[in-house]
Amino acid sequence: MKELKPELIKLSKADRLYQVEHPVIGLTGGIATGKSTVAKLFEEFGIPVISADALVKEVYKMPEALIFVEKHWPSTIEKKTIRFDLLRKVAFSDDKNRELIEGFIYSKMKLAFDKFYSSLGNPRLLVYDVPLLFEKNLAPKVDLSICVYTSREIQTKRLLLRDSIDIELAKKILNAQMDIEEKRKAADFQINNSGNLDDLKKEFENCLKLLVQA
Repeated sequence: MKELKPELIKLSKADRLYQVEHPVIGLTGGIATGKSTVAKLFEEFGIPVISADALVKEVYKMPEALIFVEKHWPSTIEKKTIRFDLLRKVAFSDDKNRELIEGFIYSKMKLAFDKFYSSLGNPRLLVYDVPLLFEKNLAPKVDLSICVYTSREIQTKRLLLRDSIDIELAKKILNAQMDIEEKRKAADFQINNSGNLDDLKKEFENCLKLLVQA
């Protein structure tokens, strides 16, 4: 079972995210920087990952999520189902909308987290894949943070290609996030994803050597 090097364990259970017993690595990055790919590499290495994005999807399955969205943005509801393409546009058209949505989602995250965590069998090390690690002031609640980063130019190109959106929406999404350079500087460790997949794997392996006990 993989374990974090003792000198990197900073927190007690009482101070850690959702009072998790063993160390937690906070994995973050900007949209389209390759964070999800790095999360898969952690899983392949044998370190379990909980994805905040996956937890958000679970929150949206809760009955109260539909009630919340229908109350504030009824135009995004179709046949008692949330149209996430429309909700995304609403969220990034106005900061107040985005803050309201994020406030609701994060108020329900512990419920979703605890449910997923209980299925993992109390691992000795956990990665929490969370885009808003710094924005939501979660960094002090994890033992260390890793930022997957690339240039803003590459980030924009990947986002356009991946999501098939126009450049204006891409800019709004990127501008709504903490700048990737700020995240990189704020993180304890960094993984550069400016090259190809083989380059990323080498970056990941080099990072692991610094973190995990041999």
